Amino acid sequence: MRLGILGAGGFARFMREEIRRVPDIDVVAVASRSNERANEFDVPHIFDDYEKMLTSGEIDAVYNALSNDLHFPWTMAAVAHGLPVLCEKPMGVRAEEVALMLDGAQAAGVPVMEGYWQLFHPKFALVRSLIDSDAIGQVLHINAGFTHMWDFGGNFRSTTERGGGMLLDLGCYPMSTALWLREGAHPISATCLSWNGSVDNADMHVEASVTLSDDTTLTFTASAQRDPRRWFEVVGTEGTLKVSEPAFSHHPEAGDGTHVVLDDDDGEQQWHVPASDPRQLMLQHFVEVVAGSHGPAISAHLSLMTAHGLDLVRNSAQSL
Repeated sequence: MRLGILGAGGFARFMREEIRRVPDIDVVAVASRSNERANEFDVPHIFDDYEKMLTSGEIDAVYNALSNDLHFPWTMAAVAHGLPVLCEKPMGVRAEEVALMLDGAQAAGVPVMEGYWQLFHPKFALVRSLIDSDAIGQVLHINAGFTHMWDFGGNFRSTTERGGGMLLDLGCYPMSTALWLREGAHPISATCLSWNGSVDNADMHVEASVTLSDDTTLTFTASAQRDPRRWFEVVGTEGTLKVSEPAFSHHPEAGDGTHVVLDDDDGEQQWHVPASDPRQLMLQHFVEVVAGSHGPAISAHLSLMTAHGLDLVRNSAQSL
């Protein structure tokens, strides 16, 4: 698959190295407003205009690694040219954008998939299988978080107008994971518990509680103002499942892998999950989706409901 990358920022460069590990993908083009950064990718075709890459005929699919505010217009443009898209998370700044992208992709008959790489890690498949086997009884509550200490400075993540803020940058991880585990459920209400903004009001810290349609509750923290932690636990009527930290894996993952722990009245039971590269698994899956082998594992419903849940939290924050 000949892949073209939209954007040449830091995360695009990071993902370029991930893509090198997938033999079925050949990065042949990069489109960037910075020739200097684009030239670092060492690809045959460099474009200083996004549209030129999309119409070049040199690519089979697109990885949209632009800032959050540009995910919508340039995913829509790629779809209009019949190009499948792997869109970096979050797919849209608001649910309305996500809905339009998904509708556009369906109308054009091309796949669009949101890049929730964490869901390709075997540990979350294990958690879901344990839930499905009633290992913890009825699921009542999910508690999760993704925090670190970081000054984003002039980075788009500090700018509201460019889709910045930790709700979109980090809160999407616990939200999407919880909804993936509670397949079929959707967010019905949210309460923002705390919200700290930067100079231009992009949120640098958010805590929220969300109620899902199956009566499961999710409480999560997303912050650039807290000590680094990445946790995930599921509380049920018969026990609790915990994913060893970091739940949303560092890269590269520790060689000894991670663990999923079940704590119930009988004590503690632990499963070892070998080290994995979920981003590589996601990229290989995208190749298979483009080839028509199967549909995207990150479903349209999941992407839309995740965006809707984030909207509910944002709307609640306005009353603080």
